[in-house]
Amino acid sequence: MSDNGAAPGNGRATFHAVSRPEERAAAVERQRAHPYRFPRDPRQLGGRFTVDENRARLLRYFYFERRLAQALGSWTLAIPEFEVSIETGRHIFYHADAARTLRERLSEQELTLAKVDAFRDTEIDGPFDELLLAEDTPELLVGAHQVLGQALSTAYRHHIDLTDPVTDAPPSGPCSESSWTTSRCWRGPTARSRRTSKEASRRRGWRAGAGTCSACLAASAA
Repeated sequence: MSDNGAAPGNGRATFHAVSRPEERAAAVERQRAHPYRFPRDPRQLGGRFTVDENRARLLRYFYFERRLAQALGSWTLAIPEFEVSIETGRHIFYHADAARTLRERLSEQELTLAKVDAFRDTEIDGPFDELLLAEDTPELLVGAHQVLGQALSTAYRHHIDLTDPVTDAPPSGPCSESSWTTSRCWRGPTARSRRTSKEASRRRGWRAGAGTCSACLAASAA
């Protein structure tokens, strides 16, 4: 027989089991001293909205994001301040990308893309029609950032807080992403534009429209 334990004639190696009782006893002791505990999930099941209510709200968020991107795009070439015009282009991308995310999610909730694109809401159209009639850049920035943008950001936060983090993860996921995306827009493009926005805010009662925008986004009926 060879040294490696191979049986004569068949060419196969034979490996004998070696018992190590000391190591097994040490492993049992470690398991007793440090038992594995599965991590607890503190999330609670049960969101406030039904699937239909979630879909209706996401549809309104999508339309709001799209109208905001369109409104800023309509003003881009008319903004005389170069730095504000450049930063506005960045914000157009943010809102258009958020609208795309919501549009994709809505297509997964028994809505065709044609129905999503055809959705209109006259309550949401009102503030945007007023935004398009802004007299100058500061007035545009106040309406877009301090009124419409803040209302949208607040609606996203409330939606995430009221939905179930487990069962409503797919519906609230786009809201989380869109909330993070749009949060970068509400800081104001530049220090100069923030100063001029304060002047426009005093000149017009834009703040009165914030409650109307929030009510439009919170409506559950599409």
